Amino acid sequence: MKNKKLAGIVLAVLFISMSQGTALANEPDITAEMPAINNSETESTWNPEEGSYVISTVEDLKAFRESLNTGETYYRETEVNGQKSGKQTVVLLNNDIEIPDGADIGTIKKYGEGNQPATNFEGYFNGQGHTISGFSDTKVGLVDKLGTNGVITNLRMKVDLNFTNDSFDSYYYNHNNWESISYGVFSSYASGRVAYCSAEGDVSFDVDLSAPTAYDGQRSVGFFGILNNVTGGDRVYGWETVANCQTDFNYSVKAINGGEYTGVVLRGIANNSSNRSNMQGSMTNCFATATFGDCSVRKPDGSAGVFSIYGIGSVKSKDFVTGCYFDKTDGHYTKTNDLGSVINPVTSTDDLTKAKTYEGYDFENVWTTNGDTTMPELRKDIPDEMLLPVIDDGGIKGDVNGDDKVDAKDATRIAQYITGTRPFTETEKKLADVNGDGEVNAEDRTKIQQYIVGMDEAL
Repeated sequence: MKNKKLAGIVLAVLFISMSQGTALANEPDITAEMPAINNSETESTWNPEEGSYVISTVEDLKAFRESLNTGETYYRETEVNGQKSGKQTVVLLNNDIEIPDGADIGTIKKYGEGNQPATNFEGYFNGQGHTISGFSDTKVGLVDKLGTNGVITNLRMKVDLNFTNDSFDSYYYNHNNWESISYGVFSSYASGRVAYCSAEGDVSFDVDLSAPTAYDGQRSVGFFGILNNVTGGDRVYGWETVANCQTDFNYSVKAINGGEYTGVVLRGIANNSSNRSNMQGSMTNCFATATFGDCSVRKPDGSAGVFSIYGIGSVKSKDFVTGCYFDKTDGHYTKTNDLGSVINPVTSTDDLTKAKTYEGYDFENVWTTNGDTTMPELRKDIPDEMLLPVIDDGGIKGDVNGDDKVDAKDATRIAQYITGTRPFTETEKKLADVNGDGEVNAEDRTKIQQYIVGMDEAL
C-alpha cells in the first residue's frame, strides 16, 4: 500500500513538472520552417540531449563537427540473442547556411600516430537539398573519416578554399615523417557513401613543396572534389560509394620546390586506385566541370614539376566506374590524365547540354539540363524514396529521443508532439505509440509516466 501511495505521489510530481515543461514548449518555433537568409536571425536547433540532431546555424554546424572529436560516431550497434543490429542517427540540415568570412566552424582531428583516423562519422547526414556556402576549412572537409556505415546525401557545398603551407598535415608512418595535403570536400578518408551531392567554388593553392622535416624533404598535394577513393576491402559488395554527384571548381595553383615525383594532383570527383577483383565500391553517374586560372608547379630549378589533373579521378578499372562524364571543352578539363576507355570526356559544347549525352542518368527525378540549355545539374527536389535507406534496428519502445532509455524526456517529446510544437518522424511515431493503437496521444504519454515510476512493469 505504501509503495502504491509513493508511486502515486511521484507520478503526480512528475506530471506537474512535465506540464510546466510542456507549457514552455508550447511557444511556437517560427524559425523551424523558415529558410535561413540571415543566420544571425535563425535560432539554434542542435540539441542532442533532447534528441534534436538538426543543423540550422553556423554554431550548429560547429557543434556537429566538433562532436566527432569526442568519439561520437552517430551509429550504435546492439546485440540481441547473438544477432547484431545497428542504428544510425540522422543529422538534418534544416536550411541553407551562409558561413561568414572567418567564422568558426569547429576543428576536426585528423590522422594521428600510426596513420589512424582520429574521428569517424558513421551516421546519416541528410542535407535535404540545402546548401552550405562559404566553407573554407582547408584541413578537413565536412567530415574527416566517413566510416563504412556513414552516409552523406542530398547536400550542396559552396567552397572558398585557399590552401597554404599551414594546410599540410604531418604524420609518422612506416618509420618516416610524411607531410601532405589530402583533402576531400565531403570526406578525406572514406569507406562510406556519398550520393546526390554537389560541390562548387574557388580552390586555390599557394604552397612550398619542400620540407626538411618530411620524408625525402618533399611534401605532396592531393585534392578530391567529393572524397578520396571509391574502392577498398572494407566496402560492402554492391555499394555505390559515390553516386549521382557533380562538381564545378575554379582552380588556381602556385606550387614551388616540387620534387621529381611529388607535386600537385587535382581530381574532380574521386579516385578508383585499384583493379583488384576483391575490392568493393563503385562510382556511378557523376559529372565534373572546372575552370582554371593561373596554374604552375615548379621544381627548384624553375622547370615544370609534377602537376596532374583528372576530370573525374585516377581510375584503373572500368569495373568500378559507370556513367561518369567530365567537361573537356576549351577552358575546362582540357588537359587531363583520365583513362579515356573508362571515363567519358565531353568535348563538344553542343553535346554538353543535351540530356541524351549522359547515358543512364535519371533526368526525371535526379538530374536536369533545364531543357537542354545547361550542363547536367542535380535537382533540388530529389524524392525521398530515391535516397539511401537509414540503418535502423527498430529502436526501443518508448525511447522516442533515441538515447537508449525511457525517461521523462521521452514523455516530454510526446507532449510536444501532441500540442503541435514539434513534429515526429515515422520512426519516432512508431516508438511513441507504446499502447499500440496506431496513434500517438495522451494515453501513450501516461503509459510512459507510469512505467517510469514503476506502476507499469513493461511497455
